[in-house]
Amino acid sequence: MSRKFKYSKEFKLKAVLSVLIDGHGVTNVSGKLGLNESDLKKWVKYYELY
Repeated sequence: MSRKFKYSKEFKLKAVLSVLIDGHGVTNVSGKLGLNESDLKKWVKYYELY
């Protein structure tokens, strides 16, 4: 059974900006923060759309 985590908007924004502004790779950021890589990719895509 998988667990679903709820991350704060601030946490998501920090992760997304680390990828987009700081130029860190999705794999690197997700590994450092203990995130699923696909979740971070979704957040980045959503941020870029809006």
